[in-house]
Amino acid sequence: MKNKIIPYDGLGFTIHLIDPPFLKLPDGSQVVAPDIAKLEVKVLKILTKKKSPLTGSQVHFIRTYFELNQMNFSNMLNLSSQSLVSQWEAKRSSFTGMDINTEILLRIKVLEKLGLLNKPINLVNKLNEITPKKIKKEHDIEEYITLKAS
Repeated sequence: MKNKIIPYDGLGFTIHLIDPPFLKLPDGSQVVAPDIAKLEVKVLKILTKKKSPLTGSQVHFIRTYFELNQMNFSNMLNLSSQSLVSQWEAKRSSFTGMDINTEILLRIKVLEKLGLLNKPINLVNKLNEITPKKIKKEHDIEEYITLKAS
């Protein structure tokens, strides 16, 4: 049986859900109905591991998921000003242009906040994974997430 792949924009950027659960409406139509809490955590984990840089929308998603305003977010990343966060988020679906060290720190902070930092991280390997030379196309940032209907 072929998987059903559905684009989903409910997090502020496009992801593709594989075999998501659907909710049947009274008129007979169906809408995608993922468990948002589980989906958000799954997406956060994927964002920490993706090989391409983060986009503005993805940075916004991370910041709002952890309920941080731009000032607290910039403090978490040891930035001198919140204006950088605003600039990154304004890029929307484009890569932020964030300094590679800051992006690595952000990914580590996400893992830390999710309680997933149970082993040391090799920062050199992480740096090599997300260097811009490995990016072929900017639009090559959509993620595929498998959600089994429960």
